[in-house]
Amino acid sequence: MSAAKVNIQELDLSTRVPSFPGVTGAMVIPALKGPVGQPTFISTDTQLLEVFTPDRRVDVGMSLAFYSALAYLEKSDKLWVIRPESGALFGAALLKSAASPHSNIAASAGIADPTAYEFDGLPDVDSEAEVTTLTFSQAGSFYDVVGAAKAVKLNTGLGVAHYFYADVSDGAETQTDPALGGTGHVVSILTADTSAQIAAKFETVIEAVTGFDSAVSGSIVTVTNTDAGDADDATVSGTCCAVAVTNQGVDEVDQEDETVAIFGNSPGAYNNSIGIKVITDVAIVKEPNAFIIQVFKSSNTSVPVETHTVSRIPGAKDGFGENMYIEDRLQSSNYIRGYSNPSVDDSILPKAQSSILYMAGGSNGSAVTDSNMVAALDLLSNPDDIFFTLLMDGGWATSAMGVAMDSVVSSRQDSVAINSTPLAAEASASYMTELLEYRNDTLNLNSSYSTLYTPHVKIQDKFNDRVLFVAPDGYAGAAISATASNFEIWFPPAGNKRGIVNVLDLRRRFKSGELDLLADAQINPLKFTPGKGIRIWGQSTLKSTPSKLQELNVRLLLITVEPAVKEALEDFLFDLNDSSTRSQVQGLIDGFMEDIAARRGVSAYRVVCDTSNNTNQDIASGKMVVDLFMIPTGAVKEIQARIIITNEGVDFSTLNV
Repeated sequence: MSAAKVNIQELDLSTRVPSFPGVTGAMVIPALKGPVGQPTFISTDTQLLEVFTPDRRVDVGMSLAFYSALAYLEKSDKLWVIRPESGALFGAALLKSAASPHSNIAASAGIADPTAYEFDGLPDVDSEAEVTTLTFSQAGSFYDVVGAAKAVKLNTGLGVAHYFYADVSDGAETQTDPALGGTGHVVSILTADTSAQIAAKFETVIEAVTGFDSAVSGSIVTVTNTDAGDADDATVSGTCCAVAVTNQGVDEVDQEDETVAIFGNSPGAYNNSIGIKVITDVAIVKEPNAFIIQVFKSSNTSVPVETHTVSRIPGAKDGFGENMYIEDRLQSSNYIRGYSNPSVDDSILPKAQSSILYMAGGSNGSAVTDSNMVAALDLLSNPDDIFFTLLMDGGWATSAMGVAMDSVVSSRQDSVAINSTPLAAEASASYMTELLEYRNDTLNLNSSYSTLYTPHVKIQDKFNDRVLFVAPDGYAGAAISATASNFEIWFPPAGNKRGIVNVLDLRRRFKSGELDLLADAQINPLKFTPGKGIRIWGQSTLKSTPSKLQELNVRLLLITVEPAVKEALEDFLFDLNDSSTRSQVQGLIDGFMEDIAARRGVSAYRVVCDTSNNTNQDIASGKMVVDLFMIPTGAVKEIQARIIITNEGVDFSTLNV
């Protein structure tokens, strides 16, 4: 028997269904800068421009999806952005070791994957051909010794010897082929030939031989091997000419002296306008085994946009205890990344770079297509990887994109797709016909997870001093986000209270009858009202079958309730499947739904989790059935106001109308 003591046992009875985390958007933007292959979280318009534009502005020719994103960020601080892949390449600059005799260089070609870069893939010493000069004298020198062969021996870079000998046709003695193991080539000269004439005749014969290029100037013939590399030096027998090797040929040499490769922080042609300087002077750097990289943009070569003190030693710390290993430190840069050559001792510094060295090889790749956009959406398919509420099309109004977006959100069951109608359809003379055809025939979606808005809105482009039309998706998303913040997410994001859109004008000002047609087709219009501004005048989903799910606020309610209930129920997996557990489940969801009802999300609900819907077979198979019945609070879509006229003296309390 143990001694007397008090044992504390903790029992958590505060478990609840998780609350809604707030509206988060997602968008695919064909940007010229920014990470590819991964979603990037953006919370401000400044951050969007810094990460996804080369100069922190939207220039003419860039994707208009930026304006959708900026409109959304006016009312929200949560947006996931994906840059689609289109074959863009990284630019790079390659830094040699401090002791290398060779200069730092820019990459000769773009690179698809910097992490797979092979250091020293470029020659540090270029191959060179051997160059020989032959200086000729008078013709008499070819036969001043009777019977002695007078020949020039030239060797190709491939090791083949060629003999060029003179036949003095009018002289006292005719030369013969030296026959010394090479190939003989005869040059016919005369005793009266000058040294320049002899040189010209030799050059003609040499030029005709494979393996040599030649040129003549006066009495001098310059011979260049066509094959680069170190060849045996030329020789001469007799005194016919003087030989000099003016450039000793060398083979291509690949020296392992690249210490660091600097790449753009993301692929794109903008890389080529980013340059660096490298400072290694310890008096300036002040950190051991470290160097400074200054980053410049071609638009301002006087002041660096960034300065980083880095080291090639993994785990190196600066005087403040901060990591300064180059591959880690440059992860914070808005322009560059760095990779250190593991084959070069990490204590070796790179060569200093006093003038700006620009990266080269960056490319935007080919134009982004539907396939690129749809492939980017795949990154959003798993709800366990990333949470978002609204998936906006950024004005990429194609059926392929619309269908792919719906596939993502309907499979996740926790988000809604916001689609735009094509600008070309709105601009057409038969715009109503084309808008209806796009919805019913081209897009042809039957889904409560997708919506469709029209028309494009007219805005003032603050970056380029112009007006232009941009897609309405960002403004629709902003209205939903503002509604969730100021009311509840299940309040209809439309009308005079929650559908306000602050823009200059609309691409189309729809008439009353046209608004009816659009509503029947489940296209949500933006309405222009003189003196009252512009409002979102619809909140339909693209669900074709008549039901509550044709109302956007109902779908927004469900994407709030369903994921929360699912997450709460996961806590009961592997619990005992008995009445106690079922009672806990029912009580938990009851409490959650009571709060939803109090906040006007539903007008009535009922949770059932007992033996009435859990059979013995269900229990025996390890299954628990939970039924949640609810009546979502619908939206007012039409108001019937009756004006009743009566005679004088009528008692209104007695009227029955």
